[in-house]
Amino acid sequence: MKLYPDEPLFPMAGKDGYTGVHRLVMAEKLGRCLLKSEHVHHLNGIKDDNRIENLELISPTNHQLYKQMCANCGLRKEIRLLHWELKELRSQLQIRLGVSDDI
Repeated sequence: MKLYPDEPLFPMAGKDGYTGVHRLVMAEKLGRCLLKSEHVHHLNGIKDDNRIENLELISPTNHQLYKQMCANCGLRKEIRLLHWELKELRSQLQIRLGVSDDI
């Protein structure tokens, strides 16, 4: 997400002015900017599920462990596949009904 210099969380932005939505959600919950060394992990493995209950602030070491263990977890792969299929079905339904993205 694009951040601008007048925003309180701007120090978290990269050189291009962007930072991840998951990092912004966590920073807003904590009421402070995150350090570059702080990682935000998606508990269910779905990278665009940025609900605060799906996010966990972890150390770089633990983040590496999660990435190694979770990347090959069959259940997580199935969840990602089902999530993708649900998005596709919603998109097709919206096209058929001619409705907005509110579904």
